[in-house]
Amino acid sequence: MKILLVNAIDERDVIDAPHLGLGYIAAYAREHGGYTDIKIVESRIFQTLEDYKPDVVGITSVSQNFDIAKVIAKRAKELGAVTIVGGVHVTLMPLSLGKSMDIAVISEGEVAFLTILQTIERYGLDKEKLAEVKGIVYWDNGQLKFTQNGELVPDVDTLPYPARDLIDYDWVIATMFTSRGCPFNCVFCSSTRIWEKVRYHSPEYVVGEIRHLVEKYNTRHITFNDDLFIANPKRAIQIADLIEKEGLNDKVTFNMSCRANLVTDEVAAALKKMNTELVSMGLESGSPTILKFAKGPNITVEDNMRAINILKKHGVMTHGTFIIGFPMDTRETVLETLDFIKQSKLDSFEAYILAPMPGTPIWDYAVQKGFVSEDMEWSRIAHRNEYDFMEKIVLTENLAKEEMFELYNKFVAERKKRKAMHMLRNALKHPYRIPVYIRNRILPREHEMIKVRTVH
Repeated sequence: MKILLVNAIDERDVIDAPHLGLGYIAAYAREHGGYTDIKIVESRIFQTLEDYKPDVVGITSVSQNFDIAKVIAKRAKELGAVTIVGGVHVTLMPLSLGKSMDIAVISEGEVAFLTILQTIERYGLDKEKLAEVKGIVYWDNGQLKFTQNGELVPDVDTLPYPARDLIDYDWVIATMFTSRGCPFNCVFCSSTRIWEKVRYHSPEYVVGEIRHLVEKYNTRHITFNDDLFIANPKRAIQIADLIEKEGLNDKVTFNMSCRANLVTDEVAAALKKMNTELVSMGLESGSPTILKFAKGPNITVEDNMRAINILKKHGVMTHGTFIIGFPMDTRETVLETLDFIKQSKLDSFEAYILAPMPGTPIWDYAVQKGFVSEDMEWSRIAHRNEYDFMEKIVLTENLAKEEMFELYNKFVAERKKRKAMHMLRNALKHPYRIPVYIRNRILPREHEMIKVRTVH
């Protein structure tokens, strides 16, 4: 059986790292099902469909790219493939499944995808047999059928490392996950709606994968893509201790995400000890009112500034992410955020206009206001807003879209200034990253223009 796994992306987006979720799917199918004829792609998709002629096409997609996923699925069906879609969007919005998408995997994909492969290999798209597969949705006589809920893998240490050998990427600068899920409930984030609970890899598993990357791929820098690496500070410190014990802190630098009110001197010292280079924090807003709405009452603007200063004191660079365009935002609250950035010691930052992502309280608000629906043009939901800005959904009640764009450009100008300095420092300190950066992030990728139209 030939299996093609596709990450549906907008060709205009810069892809800083490949989709490791597909790597986990492939590795699990290979190890537990014996499937070895697998390809993973995110560019030249139509050409690969023509040349490879897969029996099964698995597509993952975030909400803003779901219309692209529909176009890919339609072409795959025309070429005779069974189409399976998974990822955050279809997990949260299963009723948006396109007619060319035979099956959707809801929530975690490894076990369900393998079971689907084994089922269709033996019985094809037999509806009675599909009904026995847990955690999926499928079409039956024009109606969507939901099966029994799937179960999350209880011990994530039993999962094989993702099949990085199938992903065209220079792993000298690598990414990895040390956990799944997040214990917090920010109004704009769907993580807690996707995962029932946080599951952690053990420190031994994490360090084993780091060692694997160093030995097999000569990896010299790793970004942990967890929602929150220090969600369990004690475990994070244990990982740092084990990295030092194994001598890996002399071979690899690290980036990760942290929550500001969990950053202490003890945590910062441990991160520095393991050779952490940069910590990213979702700081969201410089306005106390907006921050409380976004993240709840247990974190303050003062916590955010304190975390930056603690990390800088321990020699760790800091990156902040911010969101503007909350429903109650005003010009004054947006400029409070810009002032916070200018007064801070952040080395770099990103700013986004609030996106109503499915499964979040912000999505519910947007539904009530009539901005979004289950049958909409999904590209109108986006975090980055450098292109097609006037087509994007803006939720603030106090600012016209044109004024939001004008304010957003102030953040873009400040970001570019700080980013240029940050990249220059990195290049001077780590010259080996220059060719990797050029290959993975600057050189044009061989994309095919995927014309998105209404596809059902």
